[in-house]
Amino acid sequence: MKLIYGISLSLGLLIFQSAKAQSSRDYTVQARVVVSKTPPSISLRWPKIASGVTRYNIYRKSKDESSWGAKKYTADGLDTMWTDTNVVVGKVYEYNIQRVGTYNGNTYILSGIDVPVIHNRGNALVLIEKDLAAAVAAEFDAYLKDIAADGWKVFALQVSKMLI
Repeated sequence: MKLIYGISLSLGLLIFQSAKAQSSRDYTVQARVVVSKTPPSISLRWPKIASGVTRYNIYRKSKDESSWGAKKYTADGLDTMWTDTNVVVGKVYEYNIQRVGTYNGNTYILSGIDVPVIHNRGNALVLIEKDLAAAVAAEFDAYLKDIAADGWKVFALQVSKMLI
């Protein structure tokens, strides 16, 4: 009888440990950027993860490039930052930080130093289903304002559901 109890307790602990809740933080790198004009540098910084991270792979490309190319740097799993000193003031760079370990995470950051502001990006057409628009009116309004603040001329239309 004691042996059966010990086995069921062990199985219960095993199931409880494997049922640990996961969040979006498990699959991203919570990174931020610090820039310096003199000398020009862009530092990528992220919080230390207690365990389970073996390394961070960092890729960089210019904003207009379509592929990442070769890895720019590999940081140790205990590292919390990397500084790119091969940057030009006024140019925009996109970074891909990949966390490798128990949970793989991915983050993309766009950064530059003294990059001119784009006041007019063009037009954006945003469609929303009428019933949904009423249910999320405040959130939708905030979304439209965010797009407009980013330089887009926004055209928002409410549409009816189509039955197939």
